[in-house]
Amino acid sequence: MKKIVLASIFLASLAACSNKPEVAEMKFETEVVKVDTISQGDVIDTAFVFTNTGNADLVIKSAKASCGCTVADYPKEPVAPGETAKISAKFNSAGKRGEVKKTITIESNTAKPFTFLKIETFIKTPKASISSGIGASQSKPRNNLKITKP
Repeated sequence: MKKIVLASIFLASLAACSNKPEVAEMKFETEVVKVDTISQGDVIDTAFVFTNTGNADLVIKSAKASCGCTVADYPKEPVAPGETAKISAKFNSAGKRGEVKKTITIESNTAKPFTFLKIETFIKTPKASISSGIGASQSKPRNNLKITKP
């Protein structure tokens, strides 16, 4: 009787060890999109493609951008194991300049619940000319500057 009980316990523990826990996993083609220099006002429209490499359905709970200039859209339905899907993102560079790094935080039911996607670019601003409105012989302070775009 002891042998049967011990054998049963052994087989049960062996079966428990062989079962992998069901977990979803996101594998992205890339987590950083780098775009060369763009002009102020340009919009970057991109997609982060991923595959669920886990053994459970992947559920994305949210996709939050670091500021209002970036908007992300994600699958609202579960992504089955082995399936590929995408997270779309748009970055509007209006009012921005110089080096920009925007982050989209993805919250999901993966073992590591947060994934960080990035859009990086350099925004060039239009050249401006400065006109003081003061003649060469005048020596008033230059506090009435006008900036005009070419």
